[in-house]
Amino acid sequence: MRPVAAAAAVLLLAAAPALADDADEARETFNSLFAKDLEAVQETGTRTDDVALARRLVETAGKSTGSPAFLSLLCEHACRLASGHPTGYATAIRAMELVAKHVPAKADEARERLLDLRRKQFEAAQGEARRAAGDALLDALLVRARAQEEAGDTTAAAGLYREARTVAKAVGSDRLPAIEESAEALARRIRLARRIEDVKAILQKHPDNVGAREGLVRLYLVNLNEPAKAAEVLEGVKDADLKKYVPAAARPVEEAPELACLQLGEWYRELAETAPDYAKANMYARAKAYLDRFLTLHETKDLKRTRGKVALEKVTEAMEDLEAAATAKAQPAKPAKPTETAGGIEKGVIKPGQWVDLLSLVDPQKDTVKGGWQKKEGGLSIEQTPPWACIKVPVVTNGSYELDVRFVRTSGDESLGVFLPVGSSRVLLEFSILKGKAGGFNVIGGKPAPENEAAVKPCALENGHEYRVHVQTRVRGETAKITVTLDGKPWTSWEGRHSSLSVFHDWGMPQPKTFGFSAWCVGVSFRSARLKMLSGEARVFPRDR
Repeated sequence: MRPVAAAAAVLLLAAAPALADDADEARETFNSLFAKDLEAVQETGTRTDDVALARRLVETAGKSTGSPAFLSLLCEHACRLASGHPTGYATAIRAMELVAKHVPAKADEARERLLDLRRKQFEAAQGEARRAAGDALLDALLVRARAQEEAGDTTAAAGLYREARTVAKAVGSDRLPAIEESAEALARRIRLARRIEDVKAILQKHPDNVGAREGLVRLYLVNLNEPAKAAEVLEGVKDADLKKYVPAAARPVEEAPELACLQLGEWYRELAETAPDYAKANMYARAKAYLDRFLTLHETKDLKRTRGKVALEKVTEAMEDLEAAATAKAQPAKPAKPTETAGGIEKGVIKPGQWVDLLSLVDPQKDTVKGGWQKKEGGLSIEQTPPWACIKVPVVTNGSYELDVRFVRTSGDESLGVFLPVGSSRVLLEFSILKGKAGGFNVIGGKPAPENEAAVKPCALENGHEYRVHVQTRVRGETAKITVTLDGKPWTSWEGRHSSLSVFHDWGMPQPKTFGFSAWCVGVSFRSARLKMLSGEARVFPRDR
């Protein structure tokens, strides 16, 4: 008996871990529907029927999202049947994607297996298929690398970034600069961690070494932007400013008293001026947060308010200079033949301050990633065609922006979304996940929208109703803040390191700094999509790319 067939037969008798109260019913249903099919394929000498059966199982799983136990069982069998031959890799991948999306208890395991499958698929691919497989593998590697970073396993994350760089170079991916930037940021954090351990070793031997102790505080405070940890090692310092301000900086900004906000804002501005280049943006961002709060609390038009306003102006100017320098460094090559089909674009560049119609730039024949997208009555539409579809907007974005989108779900009860570029990363803003159970950002820190801190529950949509979603994304150094309103009302927001954002690798969207639209088992019409750059710039990329 072949190994795959043997494993399949054993699975008929060995129960998978209980995923829900209906686990027994799920196994009974599976056996009644597919036991004979499994027995039949194990008697043949080819892989063709294994892969064909796996496709049937995945198709059934796609219709069984309401029963996690049954879906998991179907996908486990499908993966084992299909993963033994290159012709089955896509089916095995789809099976694990369904588990990752619909079975939270097994999502981590499914993503790990997805990564292995993507590696196999890339190794076996040739020609144009190799580029597509490489892009998909990059998505999987970067999602896993960021998850390992969040979990504190920097060694594993560094290895994944190295692998991602190798793949990006092999396929000529334009994501290579962003990958190298993320890898360098991680390498810097590893170096800082080693420096901290060295300083701690010195202090163990010489606890009265004030210089080493103050150096340790500054490493946490400035280089790592972690004032709470700086406060933990504050005992024994002599520097008056550190003793005065670090305990206050360790507490949330919203708890700071009025006058303390002014003092902390000015202090952080001073720290920013002497900080290493990579730490300046975070120091200025903290200074701005305190000064903004001070000016909100202190409404009296006196010298203190004037002092605060001037300090804020200097901080804002410094932040804009840093962002302009970062944008220039990351700017892609100027397009040879820019597309000039939307107002507000000059020589292929979308500059700050003007609203630009993004849908007019989209060509379904050239920009579709998955699905049958069409231009209808000025909008961008797709009929309900399971399981999913997505399309990119041919604009590369660097900086902060506002995005205004109007959409109507025309059929189905599953999800749709908008891909948002955020700094060096991208995230999917998704609505009506799991038939309206949740919405929000997919993915933050390796956690999908229903599980992360910005989740919106419930998030049901009414078919036929036109929704308006407004997004403001502010990028400052390594951090970003995203604020979302739906039909004019606050909906969700998130703030943190943009390196912690990612998308599920199953989408296969190219160009991490582009916008895009998605649909999962629904019909949808995106009736308008307008972009206004607040800082930095965006470029229309050439059609021959």
